[in-house]
Amino acid sequence: MAVWDKNTAWCFMSLLAAAVGIGVNYPGPVCGVKGSTVTLPCTFTPATVKDNGREVQIKVTRVVWCQNHLLCHLTTPSVYDSESRNNDPRYKYLGDKSSTCTLQISDLQEGDNATLRFRVEAKDGRGSFTGTNGVKVTVSGKSIIITASNKNGSILIITEGLG
Repeated sequence: MAVWDKNTAWCFMSLLAAAVGIGVNYPGPVCGVKGSTVTLPCTFTPATVKDNGREVQIKVTRVVWCQNHLLCHLTTPSVYDSESRNNDPRYKYLGDKSSTCTLQISDLQEGDNATLRFRVEAKDGRGSFTGTNGVKVTVSGKSIIITASNKNGSILIITEGLG
């Protein structure tokens, strides 16, 4: 297949996804300190089809998070796969298969510096898609200090990181 054909197919898939209202809403870039935990709040809109004149949501069968891959499908290595029993325990899926795709990463490591993307898969191919924008995660090895005050006016100082 020529490059032009691949680009045309990709463009068509993107337009089809937009036409049926499916998509993924990612947070802005996320930065965390090495060894800390970050949460990537995420929501998605599953595909719907007309069934006897009613809009019916296509049933999601699998959800996947992967690093640095545009489509995150087939044999792409993943950090979380709902069908795998071998997910890295540092990556905890806090979502579901209907609208929430939040991912929590604990004990951040330099290898977590990546763009992570979420993929939904369904038996009906019209319901399978990847949120191609993704969320950029940056890991810093420097300590941070957070200073805040509570309702009583007391000051709370939290230090985190390796220093």
